Amino acid sequence: MPTRGFKVYIDEAGDPGFTFKEDDTVHGRGGSSEWFVLSAVLQPLELDHVLADVCREGVSQLIKASSAGNGAKMYADGIHFCDMSHEHRLLWSRVVGARRIISCTVAINKKHIDRADRDWFLAETGTYKSRRVYLYALRILLRDVCLMARHLSPQVNPSLSVVLERRRDIDCASIKAEIIKMDERPSAHITLNPKNQDGERLLGVFKVALMPVPSWEMIPDGQIIAGNDQDYPGLQIADCVSSGVHQMLGGNNLRLREHSYASAVFNDTLFSLSVGSHDDVTAGVIAAMKLHNESVRSIAALFER
Repeated sequence: MPTRGFKVYIDEAGDPGFTFKEDDTVHGRGGSSEWFVLSAVLQPLELDHVLADVCREGVSQLIKASSAGNGAKMYADGIHFCDMSHEHRLLWSRVVGARRIISCTVAINKKHIDRADRDWFLAETGTYKSRRVYLYALRILLRDVCLMARHLSPQVNPSLSVVLERRRDIDCASIKAEIIKMDERPSAHITLNPKNQDGERLLGVFKVALMPVPSWEMIPDGQIIAGNDQDYPGLQIADCVSSGVHQMLGGNNLRLREHSYASAVFNDTLFSLSVGSHDDVTAGVIAAMKLHNESVRSIAALFER
């Protein structure tokens, strides 16, 4: 069977820590974010150059929309969602959405992870003891990316080349072995059973350990690397996706949720979204191969608490 190559670009929004400040009126000041979001942009290898075109178009439009000629300097090193105004974020999200970029996203509400599982996530020693949250989200995300690639190319064998946003606590040479090792730990079982707005369960009770693991045969050895977003336009687009979802679920600096970015990015295109939250459950999953803008708003309302 022939092989089809895909590039996968992965970036995050929020942070993986558990140092919450309940009395902090401004999100992120001195504390960890409630949500950790990890997003992947999936692009056929033969169309990888299109992502650079998307970023060039985005920079061009953002420069035109900038006042006093500051745009060229502002976007000289690429597009960084966190540094942008609302108007520029929305413009950039619409540029991405217009190209119908394929993406997968995993979002974890860390506040709703119970104490036993939280202790497991923090069991690492040393400076980077919250790294397991990242690895756990990455495990689910890679599974979703593999499923998406198979959906896009049912008659061929997909082969994925993964680029992660560079992190000091992640060694790409051993990351596959670390994720596989997580499957062997019985304490890594997270209940999956979200509710809808009426309090009804959406799914049966599952365990993450029983869910499909990434199809490692689709990710050859040595094909997970780390890079900087200035060098990989796909990472800048993944940043737009993850940040848009984070704003929809976690809100801005004043904890006001904003769905317009995600609505623009997911502009009737192909994507999957796995979300974990809710009261007495530690994680929940909503997965969809295709959602429209109204569905994006519904997801935001579903997790409004």
